[in-house]
Amino acid sequence: MISRVVLVALVSLLSLCMSACQSPPPDIVKSPNDSRSYRLHTLPNGLSVLLISDPDAVKSSVALSVAAGSFDEPAEFPGLAHLLEHMLFLGSEKYPQAGDYAEFVNQSGGNLNAYTDNQQTNFMVSVDDASFELALDRFSRFFWQATLDPAYTDKERHAVDAEWRMKRSDDWVILARLDERTLAPAHPAHRFSWGNLQTLQDSKNATLHQALVDFYHTYYRANQMQAVLISPRSLDQQIVLAERFFTPIPSGRERHSTPLPPALDTNTGAKWLTYQPQADMRQLRISFVINNNQAEYRYKPNHYITYLLNSEMPGTLAATLREQGLVEALYADVEPAQYGNAGNFSIFADLTLAGAQQPERIVGAVFNYLQLISQQGIQQAYADELRQSLQNNFRFLTESDNAQLAMHLAAQLHNYPARDVLVSPYQFAQFEPQRIRAVLAQMTLDNARITLISPQAQANQHFEHFPGQYSQHKITPSQLQSWQQQARSLTLSLPAFNTLMPGEFTLHQPLSDTPQILQNDPDGSMVLMQNGTFKEPKGHILIELNSDITKQSPTSYVVASLLSRALGRQTTDLYDEAIAAGMSLSVGINNGLNIELAGFSERQPELLDRLLTRLHSMRFEPAHLANHKAALLEEWQNEDKAMLIDQLMPTLSRLISRDEFDRDALREALDGVSVDDLRRQLTELLSNYHLRVLMFGNYSLDIANSIHTRLSVANADKPRYISPMLSLPPGTTLSWQQDAELNDTAWLDAYTQPYSVEQDATSRLLSQLINGAMFRVLRTEQQLGYSLGYFTLPIQQQLFSGFYLQSANSDLTTTFAAVERFKEDFRAQLQALSSDELNTTRASLLANLQMPPTSTTVALSRVLRDWQQDHLQFDQRQRLINAVQSVTLQDILALYDSYAGHTRYLIQLRGANFQQTPFIQLTDAKQITSLNEAH
Repeated sequence: MISRVVLVALVSLLSLCMSACQSPPPDIVKSPNDSRSYRLHTLPNGLSVLLISDPDAVKSSVALSVAAGSFDEPAEFPGLAHLLEHMLFLGSEKYPQAGDYAEFVNQSGGNLNAYTDNQQTNFMVSVDDASFELALDRFSRFFWQATLDPAYTDKERHAVDAEWRMKRSDDWVILARLDERTLAPAHPAHRFSWGNLQTLQDSKNATLHQALVDFYHTYYRANQMQAVLISPRSLDQQIVLAERFFTPIPSGRERHSTPLPPALDTNTGAKWLTYQPQADMRQLRISFVINNNQAEYRYKPNHYITYLLNSEMPGTLAATLREQGLVEALYADVEPAQYGNAGNFSIFADLTLAGAQQPERIVGAVFNYLQLISQQGIQQAYADELRQSLQNNFRFLTESDNAQLAMHLAAQLHNYPARDVLVSPYQFAQFEPQRIRAVLAQMTLDNARITLISPQAQANQHFEHFPGQYSQHKITPSQLQSWQQQARSLTLSLPAFNTLMPGEFTLHQPLSDTPQILQNDPDGSMVLMQNGTFKEPKGHILIELNSDITKQSPTSYVVASLLSRALGRQTTDLYDEAIAAGMSLSVGINNGLNIELAGFSERQPELLDRLLTRLHSMRFEPAHLANHKAALLEEWQNEDKAMLIDQLMPTLSRLISRDEFDRDALREALDGVSVDDLRRQLTELLSNYHLRVLMFGNYSLDIANSIHTRLSVANADKPRYISPMLSLPPGTTLSWQQDAELNDTAWLDAYTQPYSVEQDATSRLLSQLINGAMFRVLRTEQQLGYSLGYFTLPIQQQLFSGFYLQSANSDLTTTFAAVERFKEDFRAQLQALSSDELNTTRASLLANLQMPPTSTTVALSRVLRDWQQDHLQFDQRQRLINAVQSVTLQDILALYDSYAGHTRYLIQLRGANFQQTPFIQLTDAKQITSLNEAH
């Protein structure tokens, strides 16, 4: 018998061992190209925090994901989880002032974001490292000390309603709702989850505010959270911060979730759905509900199948349907846990007009191809190719933006072991055919919902909460057999093996730290920028075969648009093969022919050779041209159906570019274009151009010279063509007025002046000072619009700055007047700005500008403006940094007061709900409704 003393000693020893002898945190598997340090740390309250030390970072970021979303909200309050996401940003007990948080983040050179999905709600903030502790103090209190002020519950339900109104006419949003609505009614995904004024109001049994508080106290608990910190600080220093700021979050009881009901039942599978889109689009979707196999990520069964389905090699499903003129594109995607207990495996076909007339044949071809994969496509050789592609990408993984990485990892920590949270998308442990067969066995008619999206689709059922109509009926096995028989005439084959996969990863030693100008004369320019900062065998080649032939008239403009589509269509197989090999390829037309190659640099010259051979031998078919014309018409029509906030800047761009043409002139020219017109323009583009090349990254001088030789042409004496910009006298105002097809109102008020680096720096500082205040006053307090702000943008030799706003509840004159009042009030706020406040804002802007690039792609983006302007000293960024250091408060006030004397462009879009309200009227403004009136 063990004595009591001995027993106590043993218990004490066991307790000590459990405390001191815990398993060490897992080693996070990271890319060999990743210089950051990682550590997983669990706080006493059960919250897991992934700490990431990035010595090169200038900003620090934190993200926190709560394992609760729309699936968890009470049935009587759809959208409650989304509303709570909004409410958290409106203050805590220590920082109760609504709107202060956004203003603090903006002035700290940071950004914030949040989203709610079915099973998670994710929050992120990123600021200058000097402000990180204050940001953590504010951010962490949302999760244990949120005020959830009842006075703002009603305001924010209006904000949620405005967000829903802004996006409710978007076909992608509606189609996502159609997917949910046609699941089994008992499954929580079937419910509406956006939230609006109708769903977010007091019920018979509970008040909205009390339901909000109850949801917060039930789910916002440390043991249901995952957090990520990324900072230049050491891991040990970050542990101190995590424990200091996140330990106060209370832990909750262990959560015992009720198993979800099946996503499909006997009434919801084997469905044919039709949907009439708001925009002009034609698409066929075949979606299979599969078992949630997210835990099999190491074996990639889903990825293996999509790898074969997405192939554009000759004879494959995508290539054959494209050659038959039935589809513009075909691709597959899988969300293994989309419905919680089930996933969604979807195959998408973007249809031509001909394809929309025979969708059943396409469905038959898809099922025939799935059979072919099942019978012949499960091969070790394909698995090896896929594994090599994934391993190459992970070995030289490009570092992503830290703020987005934090948000992504906070979500993924709920789904994957911490050890694999970085490698999970790239890990392919071994080829296990039975896992692939298990997924294919679920891709059956009983698990399918097939959706035809077309303006001509028959529809008789209305959505709740969304516009549009749809219909549905059952598909029988005999119908599917008939469709498969119709598709037997299509000869399908599995993909050929990839010939562009890199074999070596030679790193070329930079010859110089400065750009090497290999050519710069009236015939063109070629610049080699070798970057030794990133030890990766990657690079970008940007090629411009510059010409004015594409912008000479409405007809040449239309020919160029059609030719660009034809080039994309006939190079899709090259693009697909390049992507699998870790490269990318794009070909387009704008002021000539533009080519961009990126990714692993070893095989890029070979890829360019194959592309040039293809371009010189390209053939055009009348049937394909007809499809391109129809697609171009739909593109123009859909531009007017985009969210209004997304129409503002493109409208300004078309207005100020003098080589743009009114849509009516382009439509008139479209009918007369023939395949001969495309051939002639392509021949001209390939034989007579002003050559401009930028090679950025891992290239030797010999490779650069060989690329130059490939592209040089005899008698290339064309001067460089740059789109001419509209030039108006200072003080002139143009007011573009347009009735929009959507419901809201939106406007953009832009002022322009000749570009100077000093004014650019001043305007950027003003942007950081004003945007947070605009959000607090106009968005949070007055609820005038969901999207609003101040922008500054250099375009060629002009600097555009100004304001924009979209509103679902107010007309143009009301919102414009509110912003004018805000501008007057904000001037007093500017005048009262202290030196310390200005210097803090200046430091945050400088931190953004001086932040070391994280990849070759980011580094390239910082010199593109110089290259586009033929400013081959590549010093404009440094000049901007120098200018920011010299800006005074008087400079900012002078810029703020000078706008009245600048050229002004007011873009106004008046939606259907406001057709009886007036446009904004400005004194001495010229009202225009077409480009001809301006140009």
